[in-house]
Amino acid sequence: MAPEFETTAFSLKTNQVSDVITTQFGYHIIKLYDRTAAQKLELAKVKDDLKEQLARFEVQDKMLPEFLKKLKQDATLEYLHGAKAPAESSAETPANKGAEKPALTPDKK
Repeated sequence: MAPEFETTAFSLKTNQVSDVITTQFGYHIIKLYDRTAAQKLELAKVKDDLKEQLARFEVQDKMLPEFLKKLKQDATLEYLHGAKAPAESSAETPANKGAEKPALTPDKK
């Protein structure tokens, strides 16, 4: 949470509306409707939610990179303005540093 947002949000009283605050994410107006005290939850009540979230993390960490790799392999790339295809390595080299990125064009079927 942006420090400016947090400071303002936690200084409000119930039903109070803040002035406009500026953060790195833009402009905000906050209204505090209610405060709920922090509490510990029983594992039995949150167990299913935790399992679901961990499963999502697994998908993001394991399956998503492979899916993105396949999308890149299957993509038809068109290099514009004299740009050349980068080397196989995805690491940025002095030769391609700051180079124009290729434009992706959809496959025509």
